[in-house]
Amino acid sequence: MLHFSYEIYLSPDGQYGAITENGTWNGMAISEVREKSFDFSVPFMHYTDDILLKKRSSDEGKSFNTQFMQPFQDDVWLATLVTLVLISVSTFALNYFSPYGYKDKNGQGTSEDFSFINSVWFAWSCMLQQGRILAGCYWFCILIWVSTYTANLAAFLTVKNTQQAIKNLEDVLRSSYKVGVRDETTVSEFFEASQYDQHRKIWHRIQTGNNKFKSTPQAIQWVRETEESLFIYDGPILRHVANQPPCDLVSVPGLSTAKGYALAFQAGAPNVSEFSLAILRLNEQGFLGTLERKWWDNTNNCPVEKTTKLTRISLKSMLGVYIVLGVGMLVAFFTMIGEILWNRRQKRKLETVSETNREPR
Repeated sequence: MLHFSYEIYLSPDGQYGAITENGTWNGMAISEVREKSFDFSVPFMHYTDDILLKKRSSDEGKSFNTQFMQPFQDDVWLATLVTLVLISVSTFALNYFSPYGYKDKNGQGTSEDFSFINSVWFAWSCMLQQGRILAGCYWFCILIWVSTYTANLAAFLTVKNTQQAIKNLEDVLRSSYKVGVRDETTVSEFFEASQYDQHRKIWHRIQTGNNKFKSTPQAIQWVRETEESLFIYDGPILRHVANQPPCDLVSVPGLSTAKGYALAFQAGAPNVSEFSLAILRLNEQGFLGTLERKWWDNTNNCPVEKTTKLTRISLKSMLGVYIVLGVGMLVAFFTMIGEILWNRRQKRKLETVSETNREPR
């Protein structure tokens, strides 16, 4: 388009973007300081600084004690415990007061099979061998509980939960993660010069750990080998690294300040505007976007992980089950009252018949 010759090569010392002791520059990236010494074209690619860290391990490493509690929320577990107590008390009371319940040898109270302790055991084991109203409703609730719990537990045990503990800088500050940056780059200069309290805390953590690296590969290796460590750097580079084997790293948003890659020229160079116009034209034609998709979006060599969000069952979701159980308990108690009244009526009839038979003729 502009008919110029060019040569592309990597920086010999692997550094860029900082001024040396003798006043020369060992590389280039757009910033206010650099703009004073050089002329830049318009950016051909915009980006933000991201965070590189190790992928969070699967929940398979969690202890079984916490894993098996995951399908239900805490209030559901509490409601289940309260239900077990209520069923135990209700089973004992219904059998004790109902005239048609299992009585002791004297026909009073309740038999040993349905003592209070055995009623508690029934509530836990659900082994009652009669189809009374309360037992039927309780069995229905047990069916829903077990089915819901089993389905959700299977999801928690089989689906890999890859949700990252670190999603932004705020999460970094709330964590104990060690923070690393490349030395003599716009990122390190940004944190060093920033007066924002959040950035000052990040910079203090960087200095405390002396985590300023001379090269990007060195920083990436540090992230892989060090527990709870992260590296803040150019987003496009970190995304590319995260998309390559062994696929053990992930890139998440870091600084929100937009930056850009551009071409640097000697101060006062006459062709800066021509290059800027050419870059704008390529951008409007969609050519630069095509190149970005080709070298970043289409170079993911890691398997795409399904982002499945696991949701714990809430008490609201199980409300219908407890309503059925509550209705069953009410019907059971009303039935018991009916049994008592019916039994008393039958006794009065028997007493009347007996008295009639004893009267002299």
